[in-house]
Amino acid sequence: MKKNFTYYIYCLLVVSTVGLTKLQAQINISVGNTVTENFDGIGVSATVTLPTGWKMSKNNTVRSVDAYSSAVTVTERIAGDNMANNAQNGMYNFGAGDPSSATDRALGGISSGSLSKSVNIYLDLYNNGAGAINDFSISYNVEKYRDGINSAGFSIQMYYSTDGSNWTSAGNDFLTSFAGGDANNNGYASAPGATVSVIGKTLNVSLAASSHLYLAWNYSVASGSTTSNAQALGIDDVIITANSPEEDKPVEVWRGGSFVSDHLTIQAGIGGAQDGDEVRVADGIYEEIVVLNKPNITLKSVNGRDHTIIKCPVTNLDPDNEDNKATLDNLNGIAAQKDMGTITVDGFTVQGFPGGIIQSMGNATGTKFVVINNKVTPYVYNVEEYLRNGIQVTGDNSLVENNEVVVGIYYNDEYGSSGIGVVNANNITVKDNTLTGGYGFDQLVILMPKP
Repeated sequence: MKKNFTYYIYCLLVVSTVGLTKLQAQINISVGNTVTENFDGIGVSATVTLPTGWKMSKNNTVRSVDAYSSAVTVTERIAGDNMANNAQNGMYNFGAGDPSSATDRALGGISSGSLSKSVNIYLDLYNNGAGAINDFSISYNVEKYRDGINSAGFSIQMYYSTDGSNWTSAGNDFLTSFAGGDANNNGYASAPGATVSVIGKTLNVSLAASSHLYLAWNYSVASGSTTSNAQALGIDDVIITANSPEEDKPVEVWRGGSFVSDHLTIQAGIGGAQDGDEVRVADGIYEEIVVLNKPNITLKSVNGRDHTIIKCPVTNLDPDNEDNKATLDNLNGIAAQKDMGTITVDGFTVQGFPGGIIQSMGNATGTKFVVINNKVTPYVYNVEEYLRNGIQVTGDNSLVENNEVVVGIYYNDEYGSSGIGVVNANNITVKDNTLTGGYGFDQLVILMPKP
């Protein structure tokens, strides 16, 4: 996480998702691009054509990866719920549910005592950009479709190659193993029976422009050479992002105590978050408008409000010009949306906005807003300081604690203003806040409970 950088909202990072078409033999990728594949479009038969760039192979050597050029583009078997205890070895099109109809698919395999000791799943990536890719962030799921009494257990290990023939292990970050010695060789009534996620791991391999990188996921017994009574495993939900050496990504998404992804801007971090995630922001000045539109997230600075500033990107609008007042009234530094559960903002200076940290009356329903340890300063134009509302909460059970608001004058005679406002909400806690500045309102804290 790189610190002490200023990021401007008008400097746009364009992150695109590369579509998986059948117009070329590989998947194109370049700096800043992300490729995804969930295999849901391959179909529900035993012999389906793989997505562009993907191949499979099987061989009779444990933990062995074949050449990409010799691999095939079609599966040979199908399984899902209740996979048979005498299922044939080979390359599988797995379905999460009824194998003949489930739309959630995965690729994988199963060994027998003498055949398909390794099953491999391949991807060919081609850098079609102008610059080198520094490294890759990779996520995927490993899914288990059948138990096996083999005591060694089975694994999926990812490998990489620059020529498609000579392979290097990607290491333990990309090794997923299931303990052996299951009670039987049965499938699951509801498959997959277990899923292990590899999330946001870095493959420290660079890729020059106009060059290929091959990835291979090898399924095999975890140790030894006995492959009978095997577990059936597959991969799904692959996400690969190409990273640039110039990128410093100070915003990180964390989920359940684990790092998920990093981003250039706060809003991009929120965009990459899921329900309940924490978005951690490093020291710096971030010139952007932040909208809290993911449920139950926590937006938190790493080192507190004195080091982490969200700065207004607009500075040249005269509040005395009637044409500017509507724009300024809607210019809030951090805006909470409705139906977001409990969302928290912790440890920021929101600098130079007419509205600081705001939950509007229209966004009250279904959102408890927790605003703690922040500082709000006014919009400044020609020395004058203007502030409509510093902090406003409208959702029931919200909390405003240990914040500082530097108040300013207000430019619109049609509305009231507040340092801290509570509007049409019940069971609100407002405590240990500080209101400072050279201007005053009729009430610095305005409480408007529900009638």
